[in-house]
Amino acid sequence: MVFYVAHPLYLFQDTDSQIEVFGPERPPQWLALLHVNRQIHAEAAESLFGTVHFVLLDEKRAQGCLLQAFLTRIGPANSASLSHLSMDFPNLEGTMEELKMRDDSLQRFQALQESCTNLTTLE
Repeated sequence: MVFYVAHPLYLFQDTDSQIEVFGPERPPQWLALLHVNRQIHAEAAESLFGTVHFVLLDEKRAQGCLLQAFLTRIGPANSASLSHLSMDFPNLEGTMEELKMRDDSLQRFQALQESCTNLTTLE
C-alpha cells in the first residue's frame, strides 16, 4: 500500500489540547481508510510516517511539549518510522565565548535520537 501526501503536514497544539493537523489541499476524510481494519492501518501508518514531511508549528519555548505529545500520540513504532521533521531549535544560552544548548533543546535531541531511529531529514 502506498500512502502519498504532496505537501507537508503542519502540527500545532493550543495549550493542553489535542494535537491539530493542517495540510494544504487535504481532503476532509483523508484518514478514513486507516480505520477500516488493523492490517490496513498498520500498512498505511508505516507508509504515512515514513514518507510525509511533518512540520511542528509552535512557539520555540513550547516545541519540546509538542514534540513529546506528538511522539507519545503516534507511539513507538510510528515514531521510529518518521523520516522528515521540521522544527525550531536549538535554544542557546550564554555569551558568545561560551554558548551552550539549553536543557530543553538537549531533551528534544535525545527524544529524537531515541524515538526517531529512521529520521533522515531534520530541519
